[in-house]
Amino acid sequence: MIPKVLLGYSTAGTVVAQFCDSVAGLIMHKTDRYEFLGVMREWGAYIPANRNRLVEAFLATDADWLFMVDCDEEFKSVVLDMLLEWAPTYKIISGWTKWPRRENGKVTFDTMVFQYNPASKLYKTIVIPEDVVAIHNVDAVGAGSLIIHRDVFLSFDRKDAWPWFDHEKILGIEPYGEDVTFCRRATALGWKIVVDCKARFIHHKLLAI
Repeated sequence: MIPKVLLGYSTAGTVVAQFCDSVAGLIMHKTDRYEFLGVMREWGAYIPANRNRLVEAFLATDADWLFMVDCDEEFKSVVLDMLLEWAPTYKIISGWTKWPRRENGKVTFDTMVFQYNPASKLYKTIVIPEDVVAIHNVDAVGAGSLIIHRDVFLSFDRKDAWPWFDHEKILGIEPYGEDVTFCRRATALGWKIVVDCKARFIHHKLLAI
């Protein structure tokens, strides 16, 4: 059967033009790899709440995959074809997102791909060379370029108010964002996370540090 995919994004009220162009391209894209069912949106200032509401709305449909994209991302229309090449072997599949930041007057790029350090209990960004086109097994990824199968969401303990995305507290502080918390909870349940380095995304948010 051809898998059914929904795109979901959250916003506090604005989106970048590149995101609109990317979504329009995805809607017009012709493929026999999946059936694109449409776009879901959640409004609100608090991202974890938005992401959890997206999952709840997704689970109320008959879609197989939720394609979570941040509203300041840019991507090509073929990225879903690329990511779904690895289904159903993997059920949490990320694209490779480049995150620009300004440091000492220069713009550099981080990737939203992380490796866990058991000693510090923190996650460190993994540096992936530009010419790499393989997939990588990783510990955590950002949720801005991610496809997740419904089986993953259904495996979580849904008794919590926010069972999937939350700011997890460790020793009384919140060192993890909602996306890393999701990955921690998913890997604890036995799910594998992979990054497809061919499926490239650009995060149009410039951070000054």
